[in-house]
Formats: sequence, structure tokens, C-alpha cells
Amino acid sequence: MGLSKKDLQEIRSVFSDEIQKLKPLARYRAKDLVKLTKKRLYAYPLLKINIERYKADIEDIKKEDMGKSKSIVMFSPSSKGGERPTLEELREAKIMIVERKIARDENEIREIDAALSAIRDDEYFPIIEMSFFQKMSEDEICNALKCANATVWRNKGRLIDIMNTALYGADCNEILG
Repeated sequence: MGLSKKDLQEIRSVFSDEIQKLKPLARYRAKDLVKLTKKRLYAYPLLKINIERYKADIEDIKKEDMGKSKSIVMFSPSSKGGERPTLEELREAKIMIVERKIARDENEIREIDAALSAIRDDEYFPIIEMSFFQKMSEDEICNALKCANATVWRNKGRLIDIMNTALYGADCNEILG
């Protein structure tokens, strides 16, 4: 039993209506991607600082007396005298937690670096550095680059759009397309 032409037309009509309903949502989601990319760019320098701090934390943990540490709670199999973790096991557990933070931050830095490499050769790339890493105002950027505010605004948006595609790939193209 196949579908009749009338059934197919009705299905197409329903899908067409649903796609039209999703178009405003796609625009909203595209704005969300821009916001997310901006957040990631603002966080980029802090992530690098975090990694150095976490590495210092690991060195401190290696020397720490864990006898009364409340930051890690270990549950033993039996509440009546189960084996207590050794000092070395407590250190290892705490170090593993910090190493996970390092791995997450390093992964985020790699993703942002890949997106930045997609725009690094652009003549207006300094807008991104000045805006997000040096936290310069738009007027300061205009003075530094000797260009109009509209030029800074337009190229910043264009570069972020390129970064969105580098960061979110096909998902970004579906949302923006």
C-alpha cells in the first residue's frame, strides 16, 4: 500500500509549514552562536591562566598533608571498618580531578585556536585580539587601526561568523542557512 498523490501533497504542506515556523528560531539560534563564540573568546586568556594555576595546584597537592582534607569524600564498602584510602591514593584522586580540569581547558583552547587560525591572516584580525583579549573599547580599536566604527563593527561580525563556522561546522551552517 503506497501513499496517494493527495497524501504526499498533504505531507509536503505540513513539512513546509513546520519549516516556516522554524525560520525565526534559526535566527534566534544564530544569535546564540554569536554570543557563545564571544563568551569563548573572552574566556580564552583566562583558560590559559587557569592551566598554569592548575599545574601549580598539582605540585601543591603532591606536598599536601591530606590527613584532614574535606575536599574529597571517600565512601568505603562497609561503614564498620572498611579500608581507608592511603595518603597517596587521596593525592592521586585529587590530582585526577585537577588533571580533568586541565584537559577540558586545553581542549577548549585547541578549539578556539583552530577557529582563530581560520581568520588569523585577515587584515582585520587585530579587531578580535583587541576586543576580546586586550578588552579595548570600539573607539580605542578605531584609533589604533585608523578606521571608522562601522568598519570595526562590520569586520568584527564577519570574523565572528567565520569563527562560528570553524567552531560549530555543519551545525552552524544549518542554523544560518
